[in-house]
Amino acid sequence: MGAKKSISNKIIAVFLAFTIVTLSITGILIYSIQMGSYKRQCEINVRNVGEYLAGLMVREGDRFIAYQDFYLEHYDEFNLPIDEDESLSYQISAERMIIDSYPGKVLGRDIDFEDVETELQLEYYRYYHMYWLLAFEEARTAFDLPYTYYLVMDESNHEVMYMIDGERTTPNDHLAKGEQPDPEMDSVMYLGDTYYNGPEDYAIMWKTWESGKKQEGFKEFNNSYGHTYCYYTPLVINGQKMGLIATEIEVDRVNKDILKDTLKQLAIIALVYLVATFAIIEVISRSITERIERLAGYVREYAGSREPRVADSIDEGIDGNDEISDLSAAFSNMIRQVEKQIKSLQYASQELSETKAQVRKANGQSFKDMLTGIRNRDAFEEEARKLALDIQNENAEFALAAVNLKGTKKINENYGYDNGNHAIRKLCFIVCHVFEHSPVFKVGGDEFIIVLKGEDLRNSKKLVAELKDRLNKLSEDKALNPWEKVSAAIGVAYYEKDRDLSVEDLAERAVKEMHRNKDFLE
Repeated sequence: MGAKKSISNKIIAVFLAFTIVTLSITGILIYSIQMGSYKRQCEINVRNVGEYLAGLMVREGDRFIAYQDFYLEHYDEFNLPIDEDESLSYQISAERMIIDSYPGKVLGRDIDFEDVETELQLEYYRYYHMYWLLAFEEARTAFDLPYTYYLVMDESNHEVMYMIDGERTTPNDHLAKGEQPDPEMDSVMYLGDTYYNGPEDYAIMWKTWESGKKQEGFKEFNNSYGHTYCYYTPLVINGQKMGLIATEIEVDRVNKDILKDTLKQLAIIALVYLVATFAIIEVISRSITERIERLAGYVREYAGSREPRVADSIDEGIDGNDEISDLSAAFSNMIRQVEKQIKSLQYASQELSETKAQVRKANGQSFKDMLTGIRNRDAFEEEARKLALDIQNENAEFALAAVNLKGTKKINENYGYDNGNHAIRKLCFIVCHVFEHSPVFKVGGDEFIIVLKGEDLRNSKKLVAELKDRLNKLSEDKALNPWEKVSAAIGVAYYEKDRDLSVEDLAERAVKEMHRNKDFLE
């Protein structure tokens, strides 16, 4: 018996050594394959980012060309804050300067942009530079890249200027040795950063620039950003070579998910080798074979049925105090632990679903007017933020209609607040029915705002006339109570790019028009 035990131990020791070597090699192969796939995908992604940014610039056309020309002459006058995180304020400032400097004139129609004052152009291109800087930074963040930037090339002396630089620095960061920093320069961006990049070290970059076509291959860096590959995308606008878009990726970063998946696969392989160990022991002793087969049967039963009672059957079949018994107890305990985990996950999933449902319900109630059931002022403010983005992106096309119930105070005083609420709900019903394709918001006690887009925007005058007609018919219906003969004033304001700088401006015009109509009716 002792000899058999010695042989079993030797076989197990040899098998364990084989398992360790095999798992190590397998782990390295799995990790290498998955890491290679990850790198290839990163290379595809970094190319796509460059092409995406180039596409945005090409769509700007002559506007981007003019921006680059102006930047190269005046970048040292931009004086942008180092921590600036928005461009809208510069755009609004430039538009206001245009209105103040050239009242009654439309830029591009009555006066050319090149003919306006340099200070006005400078304010506009401050906005435009921040717009592109933020675009590059957002692309870098969205695709988890260490560095994105735009280069202007000077092939006469092989110098490159970082026109749109993903790394923000101050003039004090670029002082020569011995120069004293200026505290006032710590708060502004350093623009026009220029370096000599000789063709002997930057062959792919200069080949891309000279050909104006995308190249296969990357420029490899090993610097403060880590071990990276840089891909260059040429920017060509209207047949004119403008510069290169550079996007970098980290090639040596270990992806945690890949490492985690590798360990999981190794764990599965280890389990397979463990089963093989018991198969070897079966050859040594047939008495062990039957017990292993019985245990394997229970495992298969559980794998197919997921019935926790299999653990009880395994416990009943445990005979002796050896390795097989220990293994049986371990499987039994594993089944019970798995069942506990499954129940715990099911409970957590149910709680998560209930929590999400409560959050959705709470969000819906926070945007809902309790009297009418339609969206409230908070909901309108959320809609206004979306419209503001359309204005910022220069693709806004909408109108706002303001509606106000007339005689609310009189109804409340003479017939009670319940009938006053009835009048508000009735007006709300009529407005929602007439403007059935547009969102309606109750923004005050008896005031409503309608956002007109698409078909309702094109048919706005017809819809306003329909609303007035329905209200006139109610006022002539003698069978109705006074509070049922609802009357209202409506004002419509259409978004004008050169007039409305914000949604609030347009809403104010709509309300003024509504009050003018209300005064006229009274």
